[in-house]
Parts: sequence; C-alpha cells; structure tokens
Amino acid sequence: MPQSLETFFFGPGQGEITAVRFDFGAPLPAIAGVILVIAVGALAGYYAWRRLGGMNRAPRISASVLRAGALALVVFLLLDPMLVGDRLAAGRDYVALLFDDSRSMQIAEQGGRSRGDVMTGRLEASDRGFERALRRRFQVASYRFGSEAERIKGPDELRFNRPRTDIPGAIRQTVQDLSGISIAAVVLFSDGIQQSPDPPASLDDVISLGVPVYSIGVGAGSAWRDLELGELAVSRTKFDRSPLVVTAPIAASGLDGREAVVDLRRAGSTLMTRRFAITGESEEHEVRFEHVPEEKGWLEFEVTARLAGSGEPESPAVPRAALSPTGSEKVTHNNTRRFIIDNRQRKYRVLYFCGRPNWENKFVRRALAEDEEIELTSLIRISKAERKFVYRGKRSNIANPLFDGFNPDRDQPRYDEAVFLRFGPQGADLDDGYPLRAEDLFGFDLIIWGEIEHDFFSQRHLELTRDFVARRGGAFLLLGGPDSFTKGGYARSTIESMMPVLLIPPSEGAAPDSEGTYNLEFAARPTIDGALSGAWTLDRDPDRDLSLWDDLPDLLGINRLPYTRAGAAVLARADSPELGAEGAPLFAWQRYGSGRCAVLATGSTWRWQMSLPGEDNRHERLWRQIVRSLVVDVPEPITVRDIADVYTTDEEIEFDLAVRDALFIDREGLQTVVAARAPSGLEHALPVEESIQEAGIYGVRYRPDEPGAHVLSISASDASGEAIASAESAVLVEDDRREFRRARADMGFLRQIAEATGGKLIALDKINEIPDLISREDHVSTEQIRRHLWNLPIFFIALVLMLSAEWFIRRMKGFA
Repeated sequence: MPQSLETFFFGPGQGEITAVRFDFGAPLPAIAGVILVIAVGALAGYYAWRRLGGMNRAPRISASVLRAGALALVVFLLLDPMLVGDRLAAGRDYVALLFDDSRSMQIAEQGGRSRGDVMTGRLEASDRGFERALRRRFQVASYRFGSEAERIKGPDELRFNRPRTDIPGAIRQTVQDLSGISIAAVVLFSDGIQQSPDPPASLDDVISLGVPVYSIGVGAGSAWRDLELGELAVSRTKFDRSPLVVTAPIAASGLDGREAVVDLRRAGSTLMTRRFAITGESEEHEVRFEHVPEEKGWLEFEVTARLAGSGEPESPAVPRAALSPTGSEKVTHNNTRRFIIDNRQRKYRVLYFCGRPNWENKFVRRALAEDEEIELTSLIRISKAERKFVYRGKRSNIANPLFDGFNPDRDQPRYDEAVFLRFGPQGADLDDGYPLRAEDLFGFDLIIWGEIEHDFFSQRHLELTRDFVARRGGAFLLLGGPDSFTKGGYARSTIESMMPVLLIPPSEGAAPDSEGTYNLEFAARPTIDGALSGAWTLDRDPDRDLSLWDDLPDLLGINRLPYTRAGAAVLARADSPELGAEGAPLFAWQRYGSGRCAVLATGSTWRWQMSLPGEDNRHERLWRQIVRSLVVDVPEPITVRDIADVYTTDEEIEFDLAVRDALFIDREGLQTVVAARAPSGLEHALPVEESIQEAGIYGVRYRPDEPGAHVLSISASDASGEAIASAESAVLVEDDRREFRRARADMGFLRQIAEATGGKLIALDKINEIPDLISREDHVSTEQIRRHLWNLPIFFIALVLMLSAEWFIRRMKGFA
C-alpha cells in the first residue's frame, strides 16, 4: 500500500504495515442474511422493471436504484466493514544518525550550494521518508558532531560551525552514549574531512566497537578545483648574515593550464613573489623564499597562494597562451599561512680561556668582532704559576718571575699564581683567572678552552664547568693543541664524561699513538650532519660549497680522536693519508644535561686566515657560524615550555614556565607575572598557577580573541619584591581554518570506515536504501491494526446524495 494511503487509513506511527486486507465486524449469519435479502430485492426489482412501460419507466427505475443503493449502503455499514493490517512494531535496536556539523560542510559544491545545504536539501526532498522508514523498524537517535558528538532532535539543529572534526572519535562517543542498548548501525553523514590525531589508531578503535557504520558521502558530486598552501617549513639558522628560509608546499587540483602566484608578505607589503605553471590535473610544487629581515623584534610574516588574474602581467616563464582563462578555486581559506620569527637584538657572551698567547685566539677575536650580537671576552695566561720558590739572593721576592725587575712595591701576582691578560668587556670577576663562582661563570653562554692543560684547573673549576653545561644549559668547546685532550691530561677527568669523544690514556690500554703526532697536515671536510646543521657550510649551493672547501689550504696540527660516543654527531672530519680512508673526527658535539659540549681537534684554523687573501672571509664566517650554532639554544633563566607554533582564536592556550634564578636553580614560591600584549595593543594579565608536582614550574592559561602575534612579558620576583628573572616570548594566533585544509571530500576514508566495520558507502541520493540494508537482531513482534470504515465521511456523503437524488426525481415526476 502506498505510504500516503497507509497514513490516511491507519494514521502515523512507527512500524511498517503489512498484509493489508478487507473484513467485516458483523457475525457470519448476519452477513449471509444480508446477502439473501439483497438477492431477493434484486429479483423483485427486476420483476417490477419488466412490468413497467411507457415514458415513466426510466425515472421510476432511477429512483428505485438510488433508493436500493442507499439501503444497500446502510446495510453495508451495519455489517461494520474494516481494513485489517499487521504492523511490525519498532524493535529495541537503535540506529544512530550522525551528522557532520563542521565548517568544511560550508564549502560550496553543486550549483554553488554548500555541502551542508545539499545534505539537508536531500533529506527534505524525501520529506523525511528516509527517517520515517527507519523509525518503523528501529529506535532512532540523532547526533551532530565536530570534535565531539552531541544529541539533537533532528537535522534542523545543524549549524555547520564546528571548528574541528574527529570522525572516529564521534562514532566512538556516540556508541558509548548508547551503551547498554543494542545498536543496529551508525549512519554517518559526512564529507570525510577530519583531523583526528592518529587516524589508523582511531579507526582500530571504531572497528573494536563492533557496530556497522553506513557512510553517506557528501560533497563528491562535482569536479574539484583548488590551490592549497601546505604547512610551511621555516628555518632561521642565525648564522653569519643567514637569510630566513621559507619552503612552501603547494598542491594544485583541477587547475591544469593555470598559473599560480605565491607571495611572501610582511606588514601588508609583498617582499618576494614566485610563479609557476600548473601543467597537470593534480600536482604538487615547492616554492622557496630566502629573505634577510632587517627589522628587530618579533616579526610576523605571511605566505599567500593565488591564481594569476587576467589583468596581471604575463610571466616570462609561463606564456599566456598556455593558461586557461576559466576555472576558479573551490576554497580560498586554505591559501594563506602565517608564521613569526624571533629577530630580537640579543647579546651572547663568550669566554675564551687560553693557556698561552697564540694566533688562534687573535683571529677568532677578529672574526667574532664583526658580529654585533656576540660579546667575546678573552682571558689569556701569559705566565704559569711556579711550583716552588727560587731564591736569588738580594733580588729574591715572592712576585711572579714575569714581573722581575718591576717596582716591588706594586701589587703583583705571587710566584705561585698564574698571570692573565684580559681582552673584551668588563663585568665578570676574572682578575684572578678562571672563575671559581657560579655567578661569575653562569653569566656566559659559551666557554672555550684553548691550549690549556688539565692540571691548571682545580677540582672546583672542573665541577663548576660541568655544572655550567649540565645545569645552566651553557655550551662548552674544547680546542685541540699539544696540551689538550689526552695529551693535556683530560682522560678520566671530571669533564671527560661530557665530551662527545672518548679519551683513553695509554695506561688503560690505548695505543701509544692514539692521538699521534700533533704536527700533522690535514684537510678539513664537513660531513652530511655538518652541512645540514649549517655551521660547516660556506655556501648554500652544495656544489659551490664543496668547491670552497676543496680550495682551502691544509691545516697543521690535530689531536687524533678515534672514538666518538654514542649519540654524538660528527660535523667535520680531518682528511689525510696518515689518518686512513675515513679520516678522524675534527669537530663533534653532543647534548649533555641541559647544554651542549663540542670539541674541535685542532687549534690551527688561523692558518686559513694567514694563507688566504685579505678579502676572503671563509675563516671569519666559519667561526661565527660555529659560535652561533653553540649559543643559539642556550636557555635563559625563564623558559617557556610546551608552546606550539600557531594557535587559533578562542582556543585556550596552556603552557608552562620553568623559572630559575641567576644560578639556574629552580625557584618556588615566586610572584610570577605574565602579561600578554595583543596585536591591537591591549594588554591582558594572565592567571599563573604554581605547580605542586614539579619545582620551579608555573602554569599559564590564555584565550586570545584576535589573530596576530601576541607578545608575552614574563617577570618573577621573590617575597621581598626583588627581581629574580624576566623573559619575553610570543605566540602566533590566527583564525581557525583547520577544516579547510585538505578540503576535498574524502570518500576513500568514509569507504574505509564502512568496509572495516561491516557497513557500506552509499551515495547521498540513495539514502532510502539504508533501512533495507540494516539487519535487526531483536525478535520482530507484530500488532493487528483494525480501521473501521463506517465512520468515514465519504459514506455519509454518498448516502445523503443518493437519497436527495431519489427524492428530487420523485418530486419532479410526481411519483407517490
């Protein structure tokens, strides 16, 4: 029976009506008697019709037929006619309707209509027949979802404004919400775009639920045209005048014959532009920008991708004839990416402690003097301490022999004290030589030792240097020389464990020539790790870089270091026939505690400067890059932890502050103040909560409400108000466009979910097939439905019409 007639006779309700049939409510003898009366009446009418004649025959017959029909109808209704059907009662099994309510459903598809409009329009076009057909067999629960599922009454509550989609998570949450209830299936309406953190693992979770998922694909009916800018790779090595390098991956679909334009922008101005031709139906390109920013501070940049317009000048590389004038993008929200860089003016403090005056210190100082951000202090020992006092008669005194002949009344170092010269800015207490206090040493970012033997240092010196690296997070560089490494007595010393190389003294089994003769000629060659780090790169072009290294003259003097520690990285090797086919490590580093320790197995790089023309800056550039690579990651007393590159507006940011004092000791109970300055200039005081699980950790929460760079000013003070430390950081906030990344409808993912769970992927225009596909596991019960027909208005209307017509005929013809 058609659905409209079924509703008319039996009324609305859940359950399907089957086996519809006609029946009477009167007993069988009454029905037989009525049939007999009707037969006798028919014979009597036929006999009267045969006896009539003339002109009055037809009207009399008509009047008799109308009266007999009225009488027959009354008798028919007295027999209680009815329609009887068997209604299949809706079972206890549930079907969950899961509707995608995310922003990707706003993407225009067929005829300019959004995916959400197409979906709801299809449901309305069927006059909810799909849902009613389900309700006849199952209990139905409707949900909408983004990152979480939410129960709704129906599709009318969909808004398509959820910022993130997690399809597997929404299915899992829906099933959990109906826990304890038999679930026949989940019907998923979605475009397949989702940002679950781990799709394979999430899909395994869905499979484990044991519920079939029927996926209704939305948004797959039209050709896809889109130019999408992928996640940017931004590198800023902070080496010698190095540029900001931005690599932008771009995916083009359905734009064959068009030209793409990619811009690097800053503060509304275009800094650089790249163009390329799109020559395939679906292809990927990679665009690279190199820019040296002149401004200081936190700098925000923007990369945009677009299709070249007809009014733009023709690109020489892409003839206009090769471009298609038609076709536009489906989505433009995925054409922009932003990032920020830290280009603040900083001072990196370096202490170069040298065992004797040498050329290496001189030329390193000259190289670093050209870098405004590196502040080098050189402490050079010009006279060693004497082991014993030498009596010289009347000329004897306790002053260091270096001052023999000078005025003895002046304050002079003792014979058992070394004499130092200091070059560079004042500040730390270095008058007595290498620092013995943490407050003097921890103010530096990098410590360099050159040509200084182990026996010069006290145990306090060595332990403080180790703490400088492990606790303070500083960088340490040990240079080679005749009195360095094993030859300098550093094997099995306090600081040997933090070096990236193993130092084994001959007494413990090392070969007598394990470091060999120091005066050995060799060529320096960077390794792959060295080239990738940028510290040992002389030119960004690989071929040009190799040529520059080949042209460098050989160096003289190297400490052979045959063993490196596990986890250490060798950035450069020494190449010489005496060193074998693989050579020997020249520069290596490794992490130690919070800092980094590096070794350079020679102290003769000054020979490059002496051998090269004056205008050649390879030696200066290399040293600036080495120093920069070591100091760039040295932490400040306050560091920001667990902070992402980009956040979205109205998303709560949670991050931690590790607060330490000048001695880099974790401090508790401090008054920590964090202020956020928004792009508009408004400042917000952020709540700070001290951690009770970890010393020196303070948690911060922030919910930005405008896009752009938000600068965080952080300060900490003790109970007396004395400042302990301060820092500055920044976060980039942008409008939430995650739903428009990879915006093409993903029917493959929907099919994968459906097939993995025992369901099926179904086109949106075939949703009426779903009720027949879902199997019922519970017992099907039926209910007999009776519809009495005697009270239908149509019968009373027919009775009145027949009696009125019969009366009218008799009145007009004058029948009695």
